[in-house]
Amino acid sequence: MLSLVTMKERPDLEHERNALIVSSAEMKQDLKEIEDKILYRLTVSESIIDDIDLICTLEVLKTKSEEIKVKYI
Repeated sequence: MLSLVTMKERPDLEHERNALIVSSAEMKQDLKEIEDKILYRLTVSESIIDDIDLICTLEVLKTKSEEIKVKYI
């Protein structure tokens, strides 16, 4: 109901809202993929400290989580 009113009265706000929903879904998907990769690397890695791919993946996850915090806080 609110969406219908907003669409009629303020289509610009409805467009922005839709863009935020899509952006949020994309970020959640990105984080899920990174988390899956980390879990995979943790299970196959013999030495976590020497696993460069795992370390790089952790750095990417940290950066993405900071970006999400900035956008949604």
